[in-house]
Amino acid sequence: MNRSMYTFTNKLRNFSIVFMVVGFLGLVYGFLSMPSTVKEAQAMVAGVHHGDEHQQEAAQGSDHATFVDQCNYSRRFS
Repeated sequence: MNRSMYTFTNKLRNFSIVFMVVGFLGLVYGFLSMPSTVKEAQAMVAGVHHGDEHQQEAAQGSDHATFVDQCNYSRRFS
């Protein structure tokens, strides 16, 4: 079997090792930064207000068309 077919340059090898180390450090950080109790997790979820403005606008009857509404309108009448 010819082994020269599977050789990589040192630059590529070092580059891939650096990315593996960075990925491993990111994985470790993700596990260490997770909440330790269920109450902390619930507080984090409750602290996120993503989408509340849209729900309030819809409840108030806002006539602000969203991007999806505009795309659907242009498909129907084009």
